[in-house]
Amino acid sequence: MKLFQPGSTDPKPPPANKKTRSTYILQKTDIQNLKNSVSAKAPDLVHLSSFTVTTAYVWSCLARSAAAAGESVADDEPEYFGFAVDARHRLDPPAPAAYFGNCVAFVVAELTHGRLKDEEEGFLAAAELVGGLIGKKVNRKDELMRDADDWLVKYGPLMGKRVMGVAGSPKFDLYGTEFGWGKPVKYECVSIDVEVNESISLCKSREFDGGLEIGLCLPNQKIEAFETFFYHGLKF
Repeated sequence: MKLFQPGSTDPKPPPANKKTRSTYILQKTDIQNLKNSVSAKAPDLVHLSSFTVTTAYVWSCLARSAAAAGESVADDEPEYFGFAVDARHRLDPPAPAAYFGNCVAFVVAELTHGRLKDEEEGFLAAAELVGGLIGKKVNRKDELMRDADDWLVKYGPLMGKRVMGVAGSPKFDLYGTEFGWGKPVKYECVSIDVEVNESISLCKSREFDGGLEIGLCLPNQKIEAFETFFYHGLKF
């Protein structure tokens, strides 16, 4: 065992598989530019929300980061994006207002790696798919829970596949919470640090009105590649 004294530095570079936590901000103007980019090419997309464009953009950036991070992924390999849905008011009849407990549905979007990583059409394809699922399934009471009996069979095998999940929502004002000892200085979601699948955290920005804060925890190589694609794609 190698011991280090306080103040000393490790001369060796960090291992490539060491993970780094990073936070990225989409300001209100960035989100609007992403929406404009999608609506210009897909004017009939009904559900073009901040959640739609943010998750689609991050999902496509992660796919584009794979090669730079040393991942060997075939173009026809499926990529999945799964997200939980608050089903309380989407049931028919809806759950009572005083209902206390879990009432969550699960929705999964699927694209091939080759299509998702495409520099020109990857983000657009992801936004169309996510927005379409929300409009046609999430926001329709007769569709959201229709296949609930099959969720374990359908989604269980996705463990270990190329799946991106999300913890949080653009509606969560986590920096506005106050439990008596002051408002949060920095929000970190512990659950995104997983080995099986990639996940992101999502909440309202602490500093920018109308902005969103995105948290990731990825190996060093991939976080560096992601950062390059993330900021480059916002140069409209």
